[in-house]
Amino acid sequence: MDSQTRSRYLRKMKVKLSLNLLFICLLALSTSMAFSSTPATSGYITIQELITFPEYGDGDVIVKVDDGASIAECADGFWLSPNQNGFNSNLSFLLSAFQAGNNVKIHAHTSQLWPGSSGKYCKIYQIYLKR
Repeated sequence: MDSQTRSRYLRKMKVKLSLNLLFICLLALSTSMAFSSTPATSGYITIQELITFPEYGDGDVIVKVDDGASIAECADGFWLSPNQNGFNSNLSFLLSAFQAGNNVKIHAHTSQLWPGSSGKYCKIYQIYLKR
């Protein structure tokens, strides 16, 4: 094998090795993100308070619930951002449950605490309404 052929071969091997390493890193990152963002689920709970912050987060909403069957990492409640997809629908859902006194079950990201407080408010992922 002449030096030019050997040099091309080594370059190809470096590219393949680099691409394999990149693939492994991306796979590890996506796997860790998938496991870290798995939402926790509350039991059925009653909404005690809804608080809006028009000057923080463009209207973030805090949801305080009764103490029963909540998520330990979300000891103070939950939050919803107007930047989330479906914000208006979810806010309507929360308002209707609050007004009717119906129970809700909330799935929330325990790793995404509300930045507007030192309290433990977890970001809402999904809401169930129960009559």
